[in-house]
Amino acid sequence: MQAPIPHLASRLFSLTVFVVVGGLLVGSGISRGLAGRGVLGASVVFMGVFAFLQPLLLDLPLHSLMHTSSALALGSRGLRVGVSVIALLLLVVALVLSVLDL
Repeated sequence: MQAPIPHLASRLFSLTVFVVVGGLLVGSGISRGLAGRGVLGASVVFMGVFAFLQPLLLDLPLHSLMHTSSALALGSRGLRVGVSVIALLLLVVALVLSVLDL
């Protein structure tokens, strides 16, 4: 039997919030023809996936957030770094597209 995922409620809450906000941004970008807003929404969705893999626990004191345990993380370190790099690159692309009014 597989062990339960730690802090599943916090992970699902973060994922849901990021996916809903990202989906709204993608939908808004498509309906208005703004590629920058759509790419920003995709970036927010990837941030949600990262928040699911490495949870942000809202009950921890702020100073301990910098030292979150890797025991709480899901997936490999490479996967988490890859997802965060994709989210960051999409964010940069969205900012460039927004500045160019595309």
